[in-house]
Amino acid sequence: SSGINAEYGSWSQCGVTVQIVEVSDETPSEIVLMCKGRQRFKTITTQRRAVLTAKVKILADHIPPRLYDPLGKLRDTFKYSSHPLWLYKLHDVYGLVASIKEEISRYSPLVKVDVAPTQPDMFSYWLISAMPFKFNQRVQMLRENSLVVRLKSQLDHIKELHKFDYCCHVCGTDIVSSNRLVSMSADSPFFVNLPGTHSS
Repeated sequence: SSGINAEYGSWSQCGVTVQIVEVSDETPSEIVLMCKGRQRFKTITTQRRAVLTAKVKILADHIPPRLYDPLGKLRDTFKYSSHPLWLYKLHDVYGLVASIKEEISRYSPLVKVDVAPTQPDMFSYWLISAMPFKFNQRVQMLRENSLVVRLKSQLDHIKELHKFDYCCHVCGTDIVSSNRLVSMSADSPFFVNLPGTHSS
């Protein structure tokens, strides 16, 4: 699914393969699918006949090795390296994941971070689907091939989220502050405000 967004008016050159988890019939000529993203891909070529088809390339992530062993000791690989430890820490994806979880707990303790995947690459995808990022931010995150850069970008965006209150897209009415958002699903960016909901 690389989908088209009316706000941007063009097909994205990146997207995700999806697993269909629910199908509902809205009308005799329309169905609604609920899907979960699985793997990033880059669009190579597209062709429109009866339907739009595309040739894509699956984009795999390189996960750097852990700096520390399960007991918290620095691994031998890094003990005898000619590079300083702080340089490795800048690229420690597991440390970035821990920082992001800590920031989310400050941003909104109601976001269900405890159900997030433990692998850093899958965690970064979970963030894209589960946090209230803007559409263009999500696309940019999907385009980023470096897992380290993607996680750093996500950390920066999450630090910015708590600075804003949320308002209705239709009428502009202030609805809720960021620390009062409740995630309605562990896998998707649907939130409700406490203590109730808003209708325009």
